[in-house]
Amino acid sequence: MSFIVQAPLHVRSGTFELGPVQIGAVESGVTLVAGGNGCGKSTLFRELDRTARAEGRRIAFLPQTFTFPPFARVRDVCRFVAERRIDEREQRGAAIEEALARTGLTEQAQLSTRRLSGGMHRRLGICLTVIGDPEVVVLDEPSTGLDVSQRRGLREVIRAVARTTPVLMSTHIVDDIDVLADRVLLLRDGKAVFDGSSGEFLGHADGDAERPWESAYERLLASSVEEVS
Repeated sequence: MSFIVQAPLHVRSGTFELGPVQIGAVESGVTLVAGGNGCGKSTLFRELDRTARAEGRRIAFLPQTFTFPPFARVRDVCRFVAERRIDEREQRGAAIEEALARTGLTEQAQLSTRRLSGGMHRRLGICLTVIGDPEVVVLDEPSTGLDVSQRRGLREVIRAVARTTPVLMSTHIVDDIDVLADRVLLLRDGKAVFDGSSGEFLGHADGDAERPWESAYERLLASSVEEVS
């Protein structure tokens, strides 16, 4: 399964310009958009969400910051989303249970959202994205603010989702690239300085680097677009 972005994405906002950035085919697995703060990751995702919806595509976009009604139960929030995405009523229950299972929230389904930990809060956000069988799941910095244990659990959820649904995810955490990425798109100042497989990305590291992923990340960000093959 793949999600094709036909046209390059290009946005001008004040003095900042994004792109044109060609995403092309987002395949099953995790396409990871990386780069430092202010490089254009969130702008890229907002523009992708806008254009995809205008075309009638089934895209599920989870922004970096989101909230839930504090006294609603997890299952009720899922039901609210299912009612708006799935026309056939008899299909909604199964879709909710599948989404809860895929994101490891079955045991938390009766909890109110205010009782969820930070990691479980993010899991519920991802759970909602997979309801209704989207063509692609887009996650904007889902690991931000989580501790090591929560981040590890969230990565397992993202990998599980990506086995059947293409995932496009942004991050500034180099370890996410190491653990999750099948493809890496690296941005600097609104421009793509690298787009390739995780193996190709790692090939840009110093040969004797103790942390090759960090080495590749730093070397690519320091290079010019013309220097990157």
